[in-house]
Amino acid sequence: MAVIRSSSPIPPLSEELLTASDVCALLKVSKAFVYQAAHAGDLPCIRLGRAVRFEPAEVMKFVARHRIAG
Repeated sequence: MAVIRSSSPIPPLSEELLTASDVCALLKVSKAFVYQAAHAGDLPCIRLGRAVRFEPAEVMKFVARHRIAG
């Protein structure tokens, strides 16, 4: 078995990644909305094969960008 070595260490994740279902529950929106926002690039995501995951900090930034002052 070959060992692959990286010249730069990969930093550990500071937060657990969220699934689309987690984001749906957090924002109280449909999965379709979450996937559409991710596909449009409005909600940054991480694609791991067919799986799509979201960083909690990026979800909060998404919410902040869509907040309406009033």
